[in-house]
Amino acid sequence: MSNSMMITALVTNKVLEKNYILGTGAYRPNSNKYIYFDFKFFDSGNKEIHSFEEGDIVVLNGKFTFRKD
Repeated sequence: MSNSMMITALVTNKVLEKNYILGTGAYRPNSNKYIYFDFKFFDSGNKEIHSFEEGDIVVLNGKFTFRKD
């Protein structure tokens, strides 16, 4: 199932591959809890997505797939 979402998150890990970026981020739903998630961005010619690094707080917006581990 695919949906859209927008989230403000801390980038904790980032790996640049040939046609995509993958990594791990964290967001804080309340003051006592952090939730970690994996992300993958596919390069669509938009070079601005490469301008964030580990430790940056970013807004991620797009389609996602939920996986409960």
